[in-house]
Amino acid sequence: MLDRSFFDQQFEALLLSQDDGAHGYLRHHEQRFYELFETLARYIGERDRPEVLEIGTSPFTLLYKRLFPDIRLTTIDRPTEMGGANADFSRKDVQAVTHHNIDLNIQALPDDIGRFDYIVFSEILEHLVINPTQMMEELIALLKPDGYLYLTTPNFFSYHLLARMARRDNPQVVMHRRGEDPDAAYHFREYALNELVDAAIKAGGRVVVAETSACWERAEHKAQLADRL
Repeated sequence: MLDRSFFDQQFEALLLSQDDGAHGYLRHHEQRFYELFETLARYIGERDRPEVLEIGTSPFTLLYKRLFPDIRLTTIDRPTEMGGANADFSRKDVQAVTHHNIDLNIQALPDDIGRFDYIVFSEILEHLVINPTQMMEELIALLKPDGYLYLTTPNFFSYHLLARMARRDNPQVVMHRRGEDPDAAYHFREYALNELVDAAIKAGGRVVVAETSACWERAEHKAQLADRL
């Protein structure tokens, strides 16, 4: 298990190392990444120098080697011209073994990048225009026989979205104008939990745990929904 006080210590150090502009993102995603790293510790904590692949880097990628010094980390991000991290960041700052820049909307994951004990594919799928079963087939193909895929997306049936739907308000953000989304932040498709489970099974995977997180839920969202129903 991952000690929460140790994570908090490393998180505060990460905050101090980042520009003020990144602090909002870091605070907003703190609990999500604690859950990610806690799950990583649970499933690969006893393995010797486990091979870990993270697809989609962020400032939190800097914490992998600080929290798990023995892992061998490989990173993948979108092309640099689309705002993806470059190899220098991953190899020097993150201490990744290798780094790749791939546009997953038009390129398949390469089969020759290795086999992994653990793949992190967190908050990426909703940014892609791709069939989720096809994406999971490519991810599962990169796992070792006893490897794990950690996949998360925003929950389309979260309380705050259901509250908006109850007001007959479409929760999907309208597409940006050309050139207005340099960070590729738009969500093309959000998913329900049962959809992801079905896609994983169709892709040949075996679902170990499937659950929703309350990391972004607020009490007022539940109250707003209750008022409308």
